[in-house]
Amino acid sequence: MNKSMLAFVLTVLFVFMFENATHAQTADEDMLFSKNDAGVMFGLAKEAWKQNVIAGKSQRVMDYVVTPENEYTMQMSIPMGSYEVTPHYGNKPDQPWKLTVLTVYSKEPFMSAMQAVLVARVEAIFMRAMKELQPEFSIVGHMNKKGKGSVEVYMSIFRKGEFPKIDAMNSQGKACAGKCLK
Repeated sequence: MNKSMLAFVLTVLFVFMFENATHAQTADEDMLFSKNDAGVMFGLAKEAWKQNVIAGKSQRVMDYVVTPENEYTMQMSIPMGSYEVTPHYGNKPDQPWKLTVLTVYSKEPFMSAMQAVLVARVEAIFMRAMKELQPEFSIVGHMNKKGKGSVEVYMSIFRKGEFPKIDAMNSQGKACAGKCLK
């Protein structure tokens, strides 16, 4: 990938990642990941993603870790805590089969606000994300509350048609496999 193309992709990537990461501070607080962002990510080859996160770290915009499965997880510090995105490629380096999005609420006042969230509100957050991403994508999500500490909101995004059980779950109006709040 030439440097100008890498710079363009990197700029686009940072803009949409930062927008999503800061939604919790706005009226659009339930937005975890948009359909446009998912479309971009599902079109990004593993090598391009790898080069983007490496370049982002060198620019001190974000960090990354490499998982045991050799996937690159982008990590960003945001006002409410942290934000991570991992595209999972498996044996298809041209496109991910799944995206995992994690928002960690570890800074006040966001952490306390998320600690106070009721189960119905958690379900509504994932329902909103599911409706935003349909019909092209299906999701499954859950929220972990760690005692009185940080709150983690996980969402996995799949292309519609690739995981019929998740598609069926979403078509029944469910965005969580089991309990949304764990």
